[in-house]
Amino acid sequence: MGKAARKRAYILEKAKGVFMEKGFIAVTMKDIVDACNISRGGLYLYFSSTEEVFLALFLREAEYEQQRMEIAIWENLPAKEILLDYLEKRKKLILKKSPSLTQAGHEFLTRNSDAQMIKKWQFDGIAEMLRGLILYGIQTKEFKQVDAGTWARHIALFLYGLELTAQSLDLHEGIVDEQINFTIRGLV
Repeated sequence: MGKAARKRAYILEKAKGVFMEKGFIAVTMKDIVDACNISRGGLYLYFSSTEEVFLALFLREAEYEQQRMEIAIWENLPAKEILLDYLEKRKKLILKKSPSLTQAGHEFLTRNSDAQMIKKWQFDGIAEMLRGLILYGIQTKEFKQVDAGTWARHIALFLYGLELTAQSLDLHEGIVDEQINFTIRGLV
């Protein structure tokens, strides 16, 4: 990784902390400059707006999750273990037990004119990632012979629904676990 790529990655990592703390709407380029301890001009060499920073961060996080799952499959980890790990991470985000970009993401998507396209890209990416995992699980005989695409979309919609529901209802961990276990029982 070259110097420019390292600097860009550094800015994104620092910006991630700012967005997790403040959401999207409240963050300014000055906040990111302060977090990175760089000049305003130094930041503008890489990004022209908070929207651009957040979108780059959003894409980076999606790619990271995809790579994590691909590596786990490549390492021949059990499909059920990979799925449970992924669902556990998502559960923590749903229950707000770990810092996340969820709130900032919702704010970003409600203010961005390309929100529908970005939401579709995100959903399709998650569904495709899960489809690959389900196909792997079928191949290793850990999962039932199911329509992997349908199940992947079901899980992606289920998680998205839980995220939205958790914002308006006080979901406790037992309900989320119940729903995750119900979903997994359909596959194994």
